[in-house]
Amino acid sequence: MGPPGIGSPGPAGAVGPAGPAGSIGPAGPAGPPGTGNPGPTGPQGPAGTLFGEAASSFAGFSSTLSTGAAGGREAMNAMCTAQFGPSHLCHYAEYQLAASGATVPTQGAWVDLSCIEQTAGGTVESGRLGCGDQLGAADAGRFLDNEPSSNCSSWTTAAQFTKGGAIQASNEITATCATARAVACCNTPYAETFRGFTTGTTNGNAGGRARMHARCATEFAGSHMCHIAEYVRAAPRVAPPATAAWMDDSTFNNRGENRGAMPRSGRSTSAESSCNSWTTSSQFVNALAMNAAGGVRGTCDLARAIACCD
Repeated sequence: MGPPGIGSPGPAGAVGPAGPAGSIGPAGPAGPPGTGNPGPTGPQGPAGTLFGEAASSFAGFSSTLSTGAAGGREAMNAMCTAQFGPSHLCHYAEYQLAASGATVPTQGAWVDLSCIEQTAGGTVESGRLGCGDQLGAADAGRFLDNEPSSNCSSWTTAAQFTKGGAIQASNEITATCATARAVACCNTPYAETFRGFTTGTTNGNAGGRARMHARCATEFAGSHMCHIAEYVRAAPRVAPPATAAWMDDSTFNNRGENRGAMPRSGRSTSAESSCNSWTTSSQFVNALAMNAAGGVRGTCDLARAIACCD
């Protein structure tokens, strides 16, 4: 029998079902970081809505020590700013509201005392301010009186028998001005801003309150003459002129009140306490002026700078 013949191959059969998937292999190495340009900066977020005692914030205790003769409240504020950036001497309620856990220095740390409205009780003092109370309340404000028994005469004296507000581990809130202590510094945001003292001066006859505001706006665009609570709440760090600077009195709860810089303190427009609304240069009339020792009454015949805020 001869060899088998070689025929052509038949058609391919149908494809069989796929087999099971294999296991996933190990991840490869990460690629190089991208080199594209960063996207544009987004818009600035909205400003915060809390200011003043409701937003109390503690920055720290200063490493620099001072007796009560620091050179004025502005100098105390400047000591805080030198160490912690924009900050100021705390007042007692502000410090307590911040609820800091920082250890209090052994010798304590200086603060301004605070004032709060007294509860109405039908007496002649109803609605006045109580100052020096040990409390932390958002409607409390800084105590301003130039007293030797509670704030070292606005932080200008180290006399042996004078006292100033101090945070201490004990319950005492005043201490002798003669001892060097740290400063309790807060960086609470305040809505009030101090712009500066005018280089131009005027006696009490500036031509009215509007002209006083205009003099500020001429040197510091958008500003106006401060009232004392506004000035203090703005935490100025520049010493007032030696001859003092004019400003308006403040009012609280519809009363003339310069003892405390309360969150709701406003401008007093009483003519009798502001050189007849800044229209007289009589030596027998006076108005409020700020010097290193705090607010004082100055006669209207002398030319002074103006304290400007916005």
